[in-house]
Amino acid sequence: MADHRLLKLLSREFTTRTNIFVNIAANAIVAVAYIVAIPLYLPYIGVEAYGLVGLFAALQTILTVLDLGLSVTLNRELAVRSNSPDRAGEMRDLVRTTEIIYWGIGLLIAISGAASAPFLTGMANPAELSAATIRDCFVIMSIALALQFPIALYSGGLFGLQRQALVSAVFVVFLLLRSLGAVAILAFVSATPQAFFIWQAVCAGLHAATLAGALRLALPPGDAGQFRADIVRSLWRFSAGIGTILVISTIVTQVDKIILIRILSLENFGFYSIAAFLSASVQRLIQPVYQAYFPKLSQLAENSDEAQLARVYHQGSQVMAVIVLPVCASFAFFSWEIMLVWQRDAATARNTYQLVTLLMAGSALYGILFLPYGLQLANGWTKLQVASLIASALLFIPLAILLAARFGGVGTAIVWILYNLVFLAVTVPVMHRRLLKAEKWDWYLNDVLKPLLAVAAAGAFCRVAFIESQSYLILSLELAAAYLIILVAAVMASSHARGWLVARLRYRGA
Repeated sequence: MADHRLLKLLSREFTTRTNIFVNIAANAIVAVAYIVAIPLYLPYIGVEAYGLVGLFAALQTILTVLDLGLSVTLNRELAVRSNSPDRAGEMRDLVRTTEIIYWGIGLLIAISGAASAPFLTGMANPAELSAATIRDCFVIMSIALALQFPIALYSGGLFGLQRQALVSAVFVVFLLLRSLGAVAILAFVSATPQAFFIWQAVCAGLHAATLAGALRLALPPGDAGQFRADIVRSLWRFSAGIGTILVISTIVTQVDKIILIRILSLENFGFYSIAAFLSASVQRLIQPVYQAYFPKLSQLAENSDEAQLARVYHQGSQVMAVIVLPVCASFAFFSWEIMLVWQRDAATARNTYQLVTLLMAGSALYGILFLPYGLQLANGWTKLQVASLIASALLFIPLAILLAARFGGVGTAIVWILYNLVFLAVTVPVMHRRLLKAEKWDWYLNDVLKPLLAVAAAGAFCRVAFIESQSYLILSLELAAAYLIILVAAVMASSHARGWLVARLRYRGA
């Protein structure tokens, strides 16, 4: 009975605010688990093998291009259809159609990845790991990537049905198994990178199977659905646009790893991977906000409710700024101290802190841009993003190659900042010529500039006031205090967050 009540609770539709809270709480738990686990991995597998882990993470992102826009399409289409009981059969057919395509792509990933293992082995520059070990890891990675691939589709479907608490609960369970379970595997079973990746494959398969079952339960009751070619034909334009965006954005955002693994030693690439992991962890803050607001934006755009759409757009943008900017600012201003406290190793901190500062600055801008991106997709408009990404690829990939050859990881981190600045200065104004035309300056001033200046000023103040210490405990307490000060500054600079906080305080005081 208790299990039944828990499943019913997790399967409920929640408000946008609750979904954000649940998603962020889940991602925070997982992020902490990874932060704890990484220093525990390193003594067993070493920095070189962690370079392979970093490459595995990059490959996970790169392979999202094979999604073909299906997960976002399923999210949007289920959100639009969820209020129409007469379209229940269409929803089940939509899931079945996209599911068959997705698993077919997953099978191709496993086969082609295993076949490419010798070539990928030749790309690495190891000092200690043998070629056989690296080749084995790439074969196991291919299987893990194939099993993990459908997770995005099932998650997208559940997000569209507003079952975000369920997705988050499953996400937490399996990511904890992946991270902390891997430590147990390395400690008690086999301290080899092969064992690490086998465990990742097992967890990925179980995760995908669990979400598949959850999506079936969340759909209206009926048959399992069937593959329908007419569904593919009706959605291919939007899906193709999303797929193109994924391909180009993945190339642009992951080109640093592709370039650096050829330029840097595997050890130095491992250091870059540690810094990139922290930067990528910001995605664990960005995605929960985006996933909570995108279905709502899609429904409002479908209903042509522009006034409500503008309100939700500004609210989501400010929520994103309040959640993402303080974290990025804390890492940017205190990268040395954070790396030292986290890794407890001065050499690692010395080789990563500058990279962390630059990558976090770029990630702050990246997060700010997600709600405008969501607004475009909610309106079924993909051409602007495609055009912007093509122009960016032509400009920034050659620049990344040039700066990486001269400055290593620092060069590619600088390109990451410039890339996001161009989108902020060019793509957003062009978008507002067509969508929510009267809201552009409100977005720049109230949703971006005020929170950005507030966290920058608070971060600079905390940096000047920071007292260096040899005690990790004191450093940790100072870092926590600095983050809280920066967070308060962001909240006070955001009209939506400030208004919500004042209302809550008045309610409690009544």
